[in-house]
Amino acid sequence: MTRDTIEYDYVDYVDYDHACGADKVKKILEFEMVRSRVNVWQIQHGDTLDIGCATGRYPLWFAQQGFNATGYDRSPDAIRFCRERSADKPYRSRLLFETRDIVAADVPTESFIVITSMMGTVNHLDPRQRAPFLAKCTRGLQSNGHVMLSCWNPQSPHQGLLSLYDRDEKALLLHRLLPADKMASLVLAAGLIDVTIHYFCLLPDDSYDSWPPDLSDEEVAALEATHAELTPSQSGQMYLITGRKP
Repeated sequence: MTRDTIEYDYVDYVDYDHACGADKVKKILEFEMVRSRVNVWQIQHGDTLDIGCATGRYPLWFAQQGFNATGYDRSPDAIRFCRERSADKPYRSRLLFETRDIVAADVPTESFIVITSMMGTVNHLDPRQRAPFLAKCTRGLQSNGHVMLSCWNPQSPHQGLLSLYDRDEKALLLHRLLPADKMASLVLAAGLIDVTIHYFCLLPDDSYDSWPPDLSDEEVAALEATHAELTPSQSGQMYLITGRKP
């Protein structure tokens, strides 16, 4: 039987939360992209939504910065993990985690200043679900709100995805990847403007695996920036798409 979905359990979320090697580097570089965009947009308050929140790292960060942060995930184990992880945080009153399959359910209309969907969540969607998903994101944004999607890049010469995927899961994801320009066209068609593409994770996994495991996030970002001067950006394993609602 051909697999058409990827399922995670509680142990998967624990493992992902404690990722090492290339997986850890990819998480750090993605997070640095998000933090950079929020700083550029000079957004300091409001409501945010992370679709496919997994371990909750983006809602946790946004709440820590003073936002009211919501995380949706279709996996009850993900929401259990997020709630347990956030239970003792001093900013827990600004956090909400809900089990919700965004393909089947909608999002509150014109409610969020930022909507994120990260680490290739959009690549899990069947191609027929992409446009409806993006339309829901647009409806959920306030005027001048922003969407951020991080996606795996099919044009990377060294696409490694994440180590937690088995062979069949990698095959499914690779089949569903979309080049950045085509994803940008879908984002524009959903009614968003100021669409930008930022490539990251420029090196192959074995390079990231060789980096010292105790590097700080700042040191990881600095190393990547050094390689960015020598590496064509389109070779990035991932890209971040952003767009703004008029």
